[in-house]
Amino acid sequence: MSDSRYIPFEAYAPKIPLGKIIVKGQAPYQLTQHDVIWLARSAVFEGGDPRDVVWTEAQRFVGMRQNYATFAAFIQAFSQPVNPDWRRDGYFCRPGGAYYGKKECSEAALAKRDVAASMTLTDLAKKDPEAVDIVLKFAAAGVRNPVPRSTNFADETVSAHFLAKNPAAKVVKRAGNVYIMEPHAAGWDRNHVVVSRFDGALATADGVVNGNRFSQGLAVAWNSWLHPVRGA
Repeated sequence: MSDSRYIPFEAYAPKIPLGKIIVKGQAPYQLTQHDVIWLARSAVFEGGDPRDVVWTEAQRFVGMRQNYATFAAFIQAFSQPVNPDWRRDGYFCRPGGAYYGKKECSEAALAKRDVAASMTLTDLAKKDPEAVDIVLKFAAAGVRNPVPRSTNFADETVSAHFLAKNPAAKVVKRAGNVYIMEPHAAGWDRNHVVVSRFDGALATADGVVNGNRFSQGLAVAWNSWLHPVRGA
């Protein structure tokens, strides 16, 4: 799926000033290029507003860091479109698996997951440039948190079952997906989880505090990469 109108991510990635996920009472987590590609795959294929998706995934991750070495590993475990357990040879969909032969493991669903788990950032930007733009900006402390305290999400059907079994959980937002605050996050303040960058930029639920002018140059670079000139 190569396209010469886009700078390959391998060349572009080192220029992204990745930030850190900051949580009160925890050591900061430094985002990596590997985290970014899996976050982008999830954001493009989960549906809903990518801002809600990436911030909910970050807020869920901080409560489960002891179980995952990286944010990327957590995303693959949590996000069904990129979860290896839901691939054609995975635990749920392989012959004998709990959902083998069911609609959750239909050929169409499996083929979509094959694509979701293998697309490069360049391919993802061609498919959904807005989602990739949001992911890159999130990773560089450039996206306000629109769903503070949200630690889970699902579609309407799955979330209805979850909420029925977990009455202490509360809906934060309904927008394509249902974004849910689980009981452990009820005591968080709005900015319990933020993203910071080396130059002082800080992304919070109350807005983005810009760093130095480096961020302005970065915005120009992003725009050039995500929206290349036709025919170039």
